[in-house]
Amino acid sequence: MAIKANRELLLKNVRFSYLYAFEGFKNDDGRISYCSHFILPPDHPQLKEVTQAIKDVAKDFWKDDADAALAEMKAKNKLCLKKGELKGNADGYAGNYFISGNSKNRFRVVETRGGVNVELTASDGRPRSGDYGNALVAIYAMSHPKGGKLIACQILGIQYTRKGAPLGGGGRVAAVDEFGIEPTDADGAAPTATSGGDVGDLLG
Repeated sequence: MAIKANRELLLKNVRFSYLYAFEGFKNDDGRISYCSHFILPPDHPQLKEVTQAIKDVAKDFWKDDADAALAEMKAKNKLCLKKGELKGNADGYAGNYFISGNSKNRFRVVETRGGVNVELTASDGRPRSGDYGNALVAIYAMSHPKGGKLIACQILGIQYTRKGAPLGGGGRVAAVDEFGIEPTDADGAAPTATSGGDVGDLLG
C-alpha cells in the first residue's frame, strides 16, 4: 500500500453527520475507527478549495495519469467528496455535497469558551450528528493492491460552533490552538473561496 502527499484544510461551517467522535465505529473487519460526514451546501465557499485539493494530491501521486485516475475513482465512488444523492433519502443530504472523513485515532474535539479553545469530552454531550462546526482535515491519495486507487479524508480535529437539528447516523491529532477563536452558536465571517478546480468538473 502506498500513501503520498496530503493537503490540510480547515473547513468552516460544515454540518456533522454520522459523527463518531468520542466512541469509535466498528467496521465489518472488526477495526475501530472514528469518523464523520461533513455536509456542505452547493454554494459553500470552500467547495472549489476541496476540489482543487483532490486534484492536487491526484497529480502529486499519479503524475500524468492523474486525470485517468480521477475518472476511475469517480466511477468507483472512491473520492472522499461525494454528492448527497448517494445517501438516498437520508436527512440533510438532498441537494448538498458531503466529505466522508475517518481516523484510526480518536481526534480532538474543541469549542471556544471565554475567548480560548477548550477540549470537549463525551460527558459534554456535544457535538452530535446534525450540529455545525469546523473541521481540520487532510486530503490524501493512496493505492492499495486490493482496494485500488483512493483519495480519502483524514480527520485531524473538529470544532463545535452551534447546535443543529439531530441527524442519524491514523495520523496526528489537531492541537487546540490550530483552530481560530469562534464563539459557540455564532457564525463567523464566511471564508473566501479560492480559485481553482470546479466541483462540477470533478463529480459531474
